[in-house]
Amino acid sequence: MTRLSDVRTRADVRGSDATVTTDLPDEANFRGTIRVPERADLDVYLTAGELTVENVQGNKDLKLQAGELRIDVGRPEEYRRVRASVWVGDVDAEPFNVTTGGFFRSFTWTGEGPYQLRARLKAGEIRLYRR
Repeated sequence: MTRLSDVRTRADVRGSDATVTTDLPDEANFRGTIRVPERADLDVYLTAGELTVENVQGNKDLKLQAGELRIDVGRPEEYRRVRASVWVGDVDAEPFNVTTGGFFRSFTWTGEGPYQLRARLKAGEIRLYRR
């Protein structure tokens, strides 16, 4: 069982940029929430687990080694480019009319909006949805 005292979290804020780093024991079962402004660009790297991004407008570059990546895309027309890829697993992107699974799966979508979304996963599931 992971104790809160075993969790190390650091936040480095420089102007409008913030970096949050969390170190956990290998056997940790930890759930955390990081709140950002509704309009924010995200660059996230997670080794393993579940990552959900909701109610955030802006560019998103999300990378997960293994697990589940769920992204509320809001309005698809707000994106200029969407790219999602998984080495082994599934990509379900209903707002962009894409569902695929297996090995080395990806899709790219191009639109007229101002934002870009890039989601990369080695093993697991990427789900792009609209709430």
